[in-house]
Amino acid sequence: RWYDFFDKPHPEYNNEFMAEIRAKYEGIIQEERKKIEESERMNPIFYKDIEELEDNLSRREFAKTGSRTIVLGGGLRGKVILRIIRDWAFASWVKAYSAVGEWKNAGFDYVPIEPIFKANLSVDKKNVRAYTGVLGIDLSNYLEMLSSIKFSNKLTQQMIKIAEVLSKLGIEHGHTYMHNFCILHERNNEGEIDWSRPPRIYCIDFDRALYNEFLKEE
Repeated sequence: RWYDFFDKPHPEYNNEFMAEIRAKYEGIIQEERKKIEESERMNPIFYKDIEELEDNLSRREFAKTGSRTIVLGGGLRGKVILRIIRDWAFASWVKAYSAVGEWKNAGFDYVPIEPIFKANLSVDKKNVRAYTGVLGIDLSNYLEMLSSIKFSNKLTQQMIKIAEVLSKLGIEHGHTYMHNFCILHERNNEGEIDWSRPPRIYCIDFDRALYNEFLKEE
């Protein structure tokens, strides 16, 4: 690992040079962490135990009703956003979010899908108004940061695994590229980010998603 260089530098490099390089490196890390902290919001639903989440999932089926995203203000600012999404895409999103057993079998101890807090049909009965949580930065931007070095391989593998599970569920997401995966860091008992643990990864933006089995029933 190249960052071990700081602990075991080449003997030709003097202490002054190494101290300067380390200071620059640590300065960059601190700036990146400020951006990450600003992008993430503490929302209890993301930290619920997976069994608790399973007990509280809504099982309501919607009649087969793109996507607009509305950022809410007031007390919900920075916590909840509203997505207006076609009913067939929402059905696919619900299928992915409800597949708790499949995600556990794939090695996840949480559901790596953009959460659904609340949803209802629009007046035209073709769209669904879905309230979801505000996540952190997207995976593409995170992997460009020095802060991601220790966890980049794990997160990339998890992104691939999520796409595989979606395919296994019969869901075609439509655009599973890095910008549609967001991260959210684990927290310690004081509610602060635990930088020693890899962040969680979530697949978002199901506005183009198609659930094959659902479509066949039409």
